[in-house]
Amino acid sequence: MAAAQWKLWLVLDPRTVMIGTAVWLGVLALLIHFLCLGTERFNWIDTGPNPNKKVAVMQVPATPAPASLVA
Repeated sequence: MAAAQWKLWLVLDPRTVMIGTAVWLGVLALLIHFLCLGTERFNWIDTGPNPNKKVAVMQVPATPAPASLVA
């Protein structure tokens, strides 16, 4: 079947297919971004303080620099 795939481009104009693919991918990207903006977790624009949001904090003790870097 792969040997006859070139006949597809005799029916469809390659420029139209490439433009259609680019437009479809652009619409899909906008749709995904707006869906993410509609959620509370993935909304990167609304960065105001949220008192109900829990934040994990971990304190790590500082380690001294190796002697080879100090001298």
